[in-house]
Amino acid sequence: VESRGAAGDHVPGAHEGQPHKFVIAPDTVQDLSPGGSRRVPRFRISGQLNATTCALGEPVEGELRVEVSDAEVLSIETQLVRVETASSAEGHTQQLTEIQSIQ
Repeated sequence: VESRGAAGDHVPGAHEGQPHKFVIAPDTVQDLSPGGSRRVPRFRISGQLNATTCALGEPVEGELRVEVSDAEVLSIETQLVRVETASSAEGHTQQLTEIQSIQ
């Protein structure tokens, strides 16, 4: 598991194997269409991953807390994504692959 932002971008300051705190709110979501943030209910979700990377045979552990939500929360979906990075003289290439999605 690698720490990622809402749009899949690497989170600055996250270090492999170290606990990582995060906050998800309308202003942190990057893939909203123009004006889309006005349609998103006010919410704030915080949490912590106990480590930003782990072996495939190890559990992913942490916590998630819904602090504020103007809309009723019916479910929360988590997504495990493998990130493969290849480096070359031309630069870095990343490929994201969904491994598992849990609701």
